Amino acid sequence: MAALHAVGRIFLALIFLLGAYNQVSTFQGHKLKMVQHGFPSEFADAGLALAMTLSGLGGLLVIFGQVKQGATCLLLFLFPVTYFMHVAPLFTQDLSAQAFSHQVIDIFKNLAIIGALMMIVSYESAKQSDKKVKAN
Repeated sequence: MAALHAVGRIFLALIFLLGAYNQVSTFQGHKLKMVQHGFPSEFADAGLALAMTLSGLGGLLVIFGQVKQGATCLLLFLFPVTYFMHVAPLFTQDLSAQAFSHQVIDIFKNLAIIGALMMIVSYESAKQSDKKVKAN
């Protein structure tokens, strides 16, 4: 089971680590895309830096076993990203039917990941609580 848990952590973290790397390597392009999707331009540099930090740090924490802290970082990353990059464009941009469909699919993918991260935080919290009860 430990190997399965470790492989699962790596698989979960990879999407966030690769995303953070992509954001670093194409910073200006990502910043422009954020602004085009409705993120305030005066906060785009700081917002993208924070997004890269939360995504990269969260992924690393998950891989190296600090699962609750990593999942929390990833949740803090995913909530605003889902809103600004996928929900807001549905209402602020004139999207083709195909682009609209892709945004909706991305919203539900992110919601699935958010749900899994919430389950991880809940499970890890319960596990820590059980350890405290057993210690007393």
